[in-house]
Amino acid sequence: MLDPTQIIHKKSEELRELELFAGVCRSALNQATRSVEAIDLRRRIAEVLNEKQDYESESQLNTAKQHALKVSEFAEGQRKDGLPYLHSLCAVRLWALTEAMVDELVVHSLLTPSECFDQALLSRLKGPLIEFRSASPDEQAEFLAETLKQLVDAPLKLGAGKFEALLAPVGLGGEIQEGVRRTLYELSQIRNIIVHKSGKADRRIVEACPWLNYKKGDTVHVTFKMFECYRLAVYWYIVAIRGRVDSRDGIKNVADLNEILQMIEGKLEFASTNTNRCDD
Repeated sequence: MLDPTQIIHKKSEELRELELFAGVCRSALNQATRSVEAIDLRRRIAEVLNEKQDYESESQLNTAKQHALKVSEFAEGQRKDGLPYLHSLCAVRLWALTEAMVDELVVHSLLTPSECFDQALLSRLKGPLIEFRSASPDEQAEFLAETLKQLVDAPLKLGAGKFEALLAPVGLGGEIQEGVRRTLYELSQIRNIIVHKSGKADRRIVEACPWLNYKKGDTVHVTFKMFECYRLAVYWYIVAIRGRVDSRDGIKNVADLNEILQMIEGKLEFASTNTNRCDD
C-alpha cells in the first residue's frame, strides 16, 4: 500500500491528468464547430492534388455533411454555454478523486496506529469479530474505515465536512479557509445534482447554494470558470492535507506550505469574484 505522501502525490497526478483531459476535449469541441467546413476543405484539397475523394458518391458526401452539421451544432451550443457537458463530467471526477484520497489516507492511517489518533472514538468501532480476525491487515483497515464513516455519520455531512469527520480521528483534521470550504461545499452539491438528479436543480441545492441563483428544475451548467474554482479548491485541500500529514508524522517539510496555500487562495478569490456562476 502507498504511504500518505505517495497517496497525495498520486491524487495530484490524477488531477493534472484531469486538467489535460479537459484541455484536449475543449480543443476537440472547438474544432468540431467547424466540422462541415473541414469536409469541404478536405474535398477541395483532394481536387487540387488530384487525390481520391473521401466519399465515392454525392449521397455519401451529403450524409457525412448532415452528420458533421449535427456535430457542429452540438459543439457550438456547448461552446456558447461554457462546455457544461464536459465540465460537469470533470466536476464529478474531481470530487471522486478527492473522496478517494481521503479514504486511502484513513485506511493507511488505521494500518499504522498513532498516539495522535482519537483513541476514545476509535475504541467504539464495532463489527463481526470472527470475520475481522480472518481478514488481512488491509481488509481490516478498510473495514474499520467503513465502520468509522458510519460512526461519525460522514455520509450525512456536507461538503468537506464529510472528509474532516474521517480525517480528525486519525490525526489529520484541520482548519479550512472559508472560501475553499464554500467552494468544496458547492462542488459537492453540484456533484450530487449531476449524479443523482440528472443535472436538474432541486430544492436542496436551491436552498444550500443561493448564490448560484438556481430555481427548481433549472439545468445545472458547470462552466469552465466554475470548474476552475473547484479545481483550485481541491488543489488547496491536497496541499493542506500534505501539511497535516507531515505535521502529524513529525516530518519537516522544506516547502513553505502556508505561502503556497495563500497563493492558491488568492487565485481562487480572483476566479470566484470574476465568475457569474449561472450565466457565464
